[in-house]
Amino acid sequence: AAVLTGDRAGVERRFGNDADRQSAEHADRHRERDSLRAVHGVARAAVGIGTPLITLAPGVIYGPGSSTEGNLVGRLVHDHLRRRLPGIIGGDRQWSFAYVDDVAAAHVAALTRGAVGHEYVLGGENAPQIRMFEVLRRLRGTPLPRQIPYGVATALGGLGEGLAWLTGRMPLLTRGTVEIFRYDWPLDSGRAADALNYTFTPLEQGLPSVLPA
Repeated sequence: AAVLTGDRAGVERRFGNDADRQSAEHADRHRERDSLRAVHGVARAAVGIGTPLITLAPGVIYGPGSSTEGNLVGRLVHDHLRRRLPGIIGGDRQWSFAYVDDVAAAHVAALTRGAVGHEYVLGGENAPQIRMFEVLRRLRGTPLPRQIPYGVATALGGLGEGLAWLTGRMPLLTRGTVEIFRYDWPLDSGRAADALNYTFTPLEQGLPSVLPA
């Protein structure tokens, strides 16, 4: 069987309550729509040629490695340690922190135990974004980052988009990204736990691997 990994913002989620579902319906619809179309497009193509497919949907993946867009937690942590992080948006909003080793193990398990045609959500500890900086404060003694109001962040996102249009460079912040940060994104990994024996590493244990020596 082939395993397809979908973006957390582009796949169906399992939310704990109606408020979570309503939040998701409002968050960055264009990005959600485009990512969902991409995942479904790949799935249709695979099924069309007879490839058995299993879909995995991870949360916010973090772990050791380069501080890139693919390692958002690592980039935020490193920027904060270097005092290059001006602040955070939506610090009280819930993220699902999925440790990279747990996600990798689930991919292996999906090949041997996953049911063809099923999707498995690979979440982690559901905690406010600010939680990782609280752990960082305990480990390194750093202060908590300031919280940027949504209105200010939206204005900065619009400015970034305008500069990107003029320069052709990718913006550091967009209004769509700000919209994502307005809402909670918890994930329920119950199906993966039952079928793939999926377990997740608490943020307190996993975050030290992100820190520079």
